[in-house]
Amino acid sequence: MKMSRRGMLTAACGCCLAALGAAACSTNAQDSQVVTQASGSDRERKSSARGERRDGSGLPDLHHVALIVADRDRSLAKLQDGFGFGRSHVFDAQFPKARVSSGVTGFNLRIGFTWMGNTLLELLQPVDDRSPHATFLKERGEGMHHLGFLVRSIERELDAMAATRGGQRPPLLVDAMTADGVSWCYVEGEYANGAVIELIERSPESEKFFKQIYQATGGRMPD
Repeated sequence: MKMSRRGMLTAACGCCLAALGAAACSTNAQDSQVVTQASGSDRERKSSARGERRDGSGLPDLHHVALIVADRDRSLAKLQDGFGFGRSHVFDAQFPKARVSSGVTGFNLRIGFTWMGNTLLELLQPVDDRSPHATFLKERGEGMHHLGFLVRSIERELDAMAATRGGQRPPLLVDAMTADGVSWCYVEGEYANGAVIELIERSPESEKFFKQIYQATGGRMPD
């Protein structure tokens, strides 16, 4: 069958349009796949940013960063003058029943908190030679000591950590409770590449304790 020149052009255009349509569909499918993959990556990043495990457990958002200092009040003044940090909340704390991995029981600290805009900064000044804070200051000088997290259950977190260590819980540097009934512990730095991790159990006592700190510093309590 013979085809006119106009018919040949029409057929050719039809083939081109069909090819372009197929390419567009393929491109849209690829774009859709890329978007889906990106969304999955975003979800993974969002999940891993909160330290969540597959079973839903894990550390929540960072509660505070802690520094060991030789002089709490002088250090707070330097931070406020040099970096513009706001109000602070200071107090002296006694932990007579705190158990230290060295075998010591009980130590005292001078503590200060200030708000950094998105988290609390804690300053810890040892006032005796019994605490791991005093050992840190003597051996390393002033510097960052630990990352603090408010958790629903210290026992649950330690058990979850043990599951990644063949059933063995990570060693504790300190296991303590404040006079107000706030339970907390330090997980040894070797478990987190040298950084000590503080776990503070979330309870009515700890909520009350930190509420006054947030009110004094102008910070906000995490969800």
